[in-house]
Amino acid sequence: MAHSFYLYENGKLNKKNDTLLFECENEKIYLPITNIKDLYVFGCVSITKPLFELFNENKITVYFYNKIGHMIGKFIPYNSNQSGEMIVSQVNHYMDSQKRLYLAKQFVEGECYHILKVLRYYENRKKKMVYSDAITSILDLMYQINHCLTIPHLMSIEGRVREIYYSQFSTIVNNKYILTKRVYHPPINEFNALISYGNAIIYNKILTEILRSKLDERIGYLHSTNKRRQTLNLDISEIFKPIIIDRVIFSLINKNMIKKDDFKKINEGIYIGKENKKILVREIENKLESEITVNKRRVKYKNLIIKEIYKLQRHFMEREEYKSLKVRW
Repeated sequence: MAHSFYLYENGKLNKKNDTLLFECENEKIYLPITNIKDLYVFGCVSITKPLFELFNENKITVYFYNKIGHMIGKFIPYNSNQSGEMIVSQVNHYMDSQKRLYLAKQFVEGECYHILKVLRYYENRKKKMVYSDAITSILDLMYQINHCLTIPHLMSIEGRVREIYYSQFSTIVNNKYILTKRVYHPPINEFNALISYGNAIIYNKILTEILRSKLDERIGYLHSTNKRRQTLNLDISEIFKPIIIDRVIFSLINKNMIKKDDFKKINEGIYIGKENKKILVREIENKLESEITVNKRRVKYKNLIIKEIYKLQRHFMEREEYKSLKVRW
């Protein structure tokens, strides 16, 4: 089973037989090629051209980050699974306004459903109706989704749902961290930094799986196919962010696992430090490996992502109408 690997330190990455050898100041780390799905490089790492050939041969995607955690580039292996038939179908579903709107609504419905599940989960845990107004407002907005006639109208509803949802974050973590509003570039406080970093990880996790499928990652439906190089992973991520990234962040804060002194102020932004990065990434990986009951079967969260991609493939091939994931716990 292939896994994700993270390189936080500065060093050199070399090939040694059928293994990658990462040499840094304090240790040597051996990474078997067949065990790597994707590689996340945070330190200053020396990589030679033969390694990229090896990455391509073994379908390993590599993501590169700068010192404040922004992705600065990626290596995407050639996807031999893609077919002209699938790409044509994806484009047809994008160009047909009704087909595109149907898919966009499915992504937003899955997102809103999981947002409600998260709020109700914490409402039950706290034994208080502290989220009742937010839940009622979101239910009202969800009712409007079916009546949306355009993507911009749909995105405005999704934005209002997100705004209400974010307004509850500080309460969920007992005001240990405060989120007054979601700010992206740059994140203006610790909560925003955690969300941005967690979301970036799930975007790339989903992208890795799309690159192993027959789908073209460049064609999105909720997020417009424009100057972005990838948009389909952003669409799919909306379904998973509340139940994976948000719940991991809430858990880390509520259990006092995040270190307040491991955030850095750089210019106008607040960024997550190395130790908190390691903690957050570790817990995201643990969540992806954990299981949940879906249709009376135990399924890992990471496999739910793969299943969602397969469902989209069947939809584009007109074998089965796509319905977004709605988990129950």
